[in-house]
Amino acid sequence: EELLEFIARVSRQRILDIGCGLGPYVAKLNSRGFNCIGIEIEAGLVRGAVALGRPVLLMDGRVLSFDDQTIDTCLLIEVIEHVHDFELLLREAGRVAQRNIIVSVPNINVIPSLSRYNVVPWHLLEATHVNFFTPKILQRTLERIFAGRAKVQVEEYAPFFPWAEGDQLNYQIRAVIEMIR
Repeated sequence: EELLEFIARVSRQRILDIGCGLGPYVAKLNSRGFNCIGIEIEAGLVRGAVALGRPVLLMDGRVLSFDDQTIDTCLLIEVIEHVHDFELLLREAGRVAQRNIIVSVPNINVIPSLSRYNVVPWHLLEATHVNFFTPKILQRTLERIFAGRAKVQVEEYAPFFPWAEGDQLNYQIRAVIEMIR
């Protein structure tokens, strides 16, 4: 819900959810009056999303079938950590996004703090993750990819383990890439 509220606040009407899976964000955003469609590379997930009545298309996010600047906001929620050539995905999102791109990834910055409690959230290191991000790594990566074309803002969110000593731990990182047109 925290991310959904954030997306609704910073997005405009036309939204493309890249790597949407079964399309939960597509459904929730459309129920709020947005015009959101999803794309997914896995055919079985697309069939499942369509069976649920969600507008999801089978498409590779690295080669989008949309004209330049025809989407207000592109979403990449829990996607780029799974894609070897994630920079192609981000560049394509930047090509079609007129206003902004919203990215969310797991925050591996919490691992050192949690290690003293012998805790590692399984999702942070699951086998399908091929890229790992801290807020600083994500900021630098996005600034390099979008140099001179966008303003990048990265922040941690999704607090958890309030009992842990020291800094507040945030499970996720989100970025807003504001396109400069």
